[in-house]
Amino acid sequence: MRPRVLLFTVVCYCFVLSFGVNAQQTKQSTTAKREPLFIPPSAGWKVTAKDTGGAYSVVETIVQPGTGPVPHRHSREDECFYVLEGQYEFRVGDRIISASTGSFLFAPRGIPHTYKT
Repeated sequence: MRPRVLLFTVVCYCFVLSFGVNAQQTKQSTTAKREPLFIPPSAGWKVTAKDTGGAYSVVETIVQPGTGPVPHRHSREDECFYVLEGQYEFRVGDRIISASTGSFLFAPRGIPHTYKT
């Protein structure tokens, strides 16, 4: 019998902020010291925008079957998804995309998107 946790699916989000949206943000990101970054294993946020000087953030979540966020759009950031386990149905604009373990999906800013397991 499989452990209960395998019934859940995991997705990794990568919120990539635009460097051209805000001149101050661009200045900060280009003048920030580029140093190695190490964050030990943890649940939830893997890397925050604060850790990367506003360049991006990464969060890992466990999504229960049949659930997902309401359709939404971002005005400043793109959103990327990497499916670690399970099967998802993504809607990006008018497209419906089936994604399974190992799939990567890019949802550009300004385009409504959502997913469900």
